[in-house]
Amino acid sequence: LDRPEFFWDAPDSLQDLYDAVCEYLEVDTRLETLNARFEVLQATLDVLRDHQNNEHSSYLEWIIIILIAVEIGIGLVEIGGIMGWLGPKE
Repeated sequence: LDRPEFFWDAPDSLQDLYDAVCEYLEVDTRLETLNARFEVLQATLDVLRDHQNNEHSSYLEWIIIILIAVEIGIGLVEIGGIMGWLGPKE
């Protein structure tokens, strides 16, 4: 943890008091703990974001598969009409 700018120009006794208070409150240890927890949260959010992106990609892939199937169906109907398998018979 960086020392605030106020203490740069303050008397040495205030700087020593600031250091003592930081040591007494275990500020460095608490900062390490908070940073570790935030890293875990960041990793969890990354996993959730990746899952959401994969889910969206899967949805788009299914849409493409359905569109291809519809295109194949339309093509078969057209071929059936050309070959005389479908349509009015005389």
